[in-house]
Amino acid sequence: MPHRGLASHLKVSEQSVYEAVAYLSSDGLQGRKPGTQGIELAAQYLEGVFSDNGILPYFESYRDGFLHNGSPTYNIVGHIEGCDEVLKHEYVVIGAHYDHEGVVVGGGPEQDVVYNGANDNASGVTAVIEIARYFAARRDNKRSLLFCFFTAEEDGRKGSGHLTQRLKAANFPIYAMVNFEMIGVPLEDGTVYLTGFERSNMGACFNSYAGKVFFKALAAVPNLVLYWNSDNYPFNDVFGVPAHSVTTFNMENYGQVHTIDDEIGNLDIQHITGVINEMLPVIAAMASTQLKEITTT
Repeated sequence: MPHRGLASHLKVSEQSVYEAVAYLSSDGLQGRKPGTQGIELAAQYLEGVFSDNGILPYFESYRDGFLHNGSPTYNIVGHIEGCDEVLKHEYVVIGAHYDHEGVVVGGGPEQDVVYNGANDNASGVTAVIEIARYFAARRDNKRSLLFCFFTAEEDGRKGSGHLTQRLKAANFPIYAMVNFEMIGVPLEDGTVYLTGFERSNMGACFNSYAGKVFFKALAAVPNLVLYWNSDNYPFNDVFGVPAHSVTTFNMENYGQVHTIDDEIGNLDIQHITGVINEMLPVIAAMASTQLKEITTT
């Protein structure tokens, strides 16, 4: 199992990224399907990331559980309180889904039967892990940060749907939400897409925080498909706040999605690491501006 403890540096390393993606997409986790031992192992690993880094549960435990297809399944949720006495009462939500498709039904013993889900979405989960470790080491975020690993996204965003309803009932003070979805291979120009770009000024603010044009809009069809079908959407739908996914998948640059070939050997670890490192100052700025600069349009 990869190292889960506090970041010893301010920049994410390729080795750390590789280890997390490799474990989460390994055959031993059997495709991380909700209700299986594989996703339970993933959940335990993610709980360990939080506990080893001093990231506290947001609820009574890290697990936000519910029944899905007759079996219990869990979002894994932790938080870091902000250091500003006023802004700490506002939350930035950072998330990614950790479930996937399981194994091929009826596959033979000599076949590769595991839907490893390396790009979808071990890559996104790793981004959230590294961002959580980074802020756990620094503790300089003025706003509070809620880190969420969602279950049952592949079955219609059931995990994020459950969590948003629970948070809404508790009058959760959300500012905005950033989701990570399939950042495993680069786009030709080295930028990233922000799904639903036109629905808020988040992209413009992120580019300002980054000091360059790094976040762009997808073409119309994949933009809408990825915006509505990822875990960002319930946060916009339930709370009405800016909520988008960061992705480098444009529905054409990675043909292994939802196949048994979505394995770590097909990913670009240097690229994933670069995206995460670009996101660190952006999230830091988002969590610390005095005004709520990011708004819906």
